[in-house]
Amino acid sequence: MKQKRIIAFLIDAFSIVFLTIIVRLILNVDDAQLSLMFFSLLASFLIICKDCYNGNSFGKYLMKIQIIDERKMQPASPFKCVIRNYLYFIWIVELIMFLCSKSGNRLGDYFTRTKVVERVEGLRKIDKLRFTVFLVALFFVLIYIYVYLSVSHTKTLFSLIIG
Repeated sequence: MKQKRIIAFLIDAFSIVFLTIIVRLILNVDDAQLSLMFFSLLASFLIICKDCYNGNSFGKYLMKIQIIDERKMQPASPFKCVIRNYLYFIWIVELIMFLCSKSGNRLGDYFTRTKVVERVEGLRKIDKLRFTVFLVALFFVLIYIYVYLSVSHTKTLFSLIIG
């Protein structure tokens, strides 16, 4: 199972990089600082929301595995998947936990009481996908607006000082 999870993660990572590059080419942003910030936030959003559809990401779907709630034995809710994936930002702890656990669970799995299993067809689908993704997207949009305004304000202030 660990091998399938690693391959699924790599597929997801390459997919996210590919999507981010495509969006970058389509938008053709000139400002390097804002471009880096925007695409970092976009990649973070995609990483955090990648498992929200029925406990599957693109990589997990191809590897025929999925995330389930340990207690309900149903696909993990989008909310649990988001919380689980937020812990990727402490990736070194996640990696150590994954490599050291016999089951291959990461800290996110222990924290949200989820586990990755071979995909079971016919499990109940989760209804709250749109709402969860909307909330995460709203969070990232607000961060982007705040940083954009901060950078724009700093540039304006800097140009006033320099003259």
